[in-house]
Amino acid sequence: MEKFSKFIEQRLIPITEKVGGQRHLQSVRDGIIHCLPLILIGSFFLIAANPPGDYLTNLVKPYQNMLMVPYRFTFGIIGLYVCMAVAYSLARSYRMEGISTAIAAGICFLAVATPRVITQASSGFWVTDITKFDPAGYAIPFKYLGRDGLFLAIVMALVIVEIIRFLKNRKLMFTMPDSVPDGVARSFEAIIPLFILVTFFWVIRDVCKIDLPDYAVKMFKPFVIAGDSLFAVILLTFIDSVVWFAGIHPVAIISPFARPIMLDLIAANADAVSKGLPIPHIAVDQFYSWFVWIGGSGGTLGLVVLLLFFARSKFLKQLGKMCIVPGLFNINEPLLFGMPIVANPLLIIPFVLAPLSCGILAYGAFYFNMLKKPFIAAPWTLPAPLGAYISTGGDVRAIILCLAMILLSTAIYYPFFRAYDKKMLENELEEENGGNDDGKNS
Repeated sequence: MEKFSKFIEQRLIPITEKVGGQRHLQSVRDGIIHCLPLILIGSFFLIAANPPGDYLTNLVKPYQNMLMVPYRFTFGIIGLYVCMAVAYSLARSYRMEGISTAIAAGICFLAVATPRVITQASSGFWVTDITKFDPAGYAIPFKYLGRDGLFLAIVMALVIVEIIRFLKNRKLMFTMPDSVPDGVARSFEAIIPLFILVTFFWVIRDVCKIDLPDYAVKMFKPFVIAGDSLFAVILLTFIDSVVWFAGIHPVAIISPFARPIMLDLIAANADAVSKGLPIPHIAVDQFYSWFVWIGGSGGTLGLVVLLLFFARSKFLKQLGKMCIVPGLFNINEPLLFGMPIVANPLLIIPFVLAPLSCGILAYGAFYFNMLKKPFIAAPWTLPAPLGAYISTGGDVRAIILCLAMILLSTAIYYPFFRAYDKKMLENELEEENGGNDDGKNS
């Protein structure tokens, strides 16, 4: 265990610090976080249009298309919003003007991601054949503006900011006198870079006939498939626990890589439900929140229950009282640093084993269709059973699976908790006896 700790300190921590501080990865993470309100709003209307139970489904059926409108203009075109948000975040990290850069990214993404001719015809909001619906080209099909264009949106946002930065460093823009108002000056500065960008992507898409969205879907498809695998669940869960053991928040390291894939997976699930198709993916963000990391990283809600009801150590019992409310809402930093679990060679064992066991068993339950897969992007701060219920569209079996995973993690933590509690109790008794002896001697 000592060698393992040295390996983390000498090898792992320097790598995680570099990855966590990388500008482009931070921008991807922050850009997607900026879009979370839109995802939550879209998910709310998606579940309103597809409620649990036959009675409610028949009740809303006449209004289903109307209820789906907010979903289609929020979650349904999430790729466009992510592109603009990532571009804004990266521009601000370079101390560039954020709004005009985000607008430039959005325009270029629309120019590239809007299909020109697609053979599959449909109707209503999901028009895909622009030549049949609107030969003049004033309609914008949604095909690549949502989850199908998500990875292209991220790449384009990063590339566009770097191009604008390159042009700015070489003064390839209109420079106005200091007497001109700042807003007007910035507007003129954006003209030349925006013209170059629009022309560049127009040439790629329409002159050279390069279908970037289709290439992007094919290029990133293996990553999406891999991210939905049991191997990915095991790997991500293991990395999360090990990084926490080093005292580093894993969001900075894992999120830039995992969050785009998880967003694509939940968007695909939501899209499938909106079209009445089977739900395809398991390893979405909500799967981890309410079936793997219940109570926070390491699945520590079971440990908090043990502290609260079974600890004999005064310190651990008090810690359980302090951590139970945050733990119910998946916040466990007070426990990780207060117990502590961070850098604790005894507790790192269940901190790895508990979420791994839950992840493997829960993945199997979804894989064999024992319950409905998550398709609602409910916020991670919901209490675990409630979040599991909502994210699966009101599947009661999700509550049962969530509670079973809490019991499993509690059982895994129990022997390690008993050993640690015994050690803490002995330390407290020694301190008390030592204090009494000092009093007698004095």
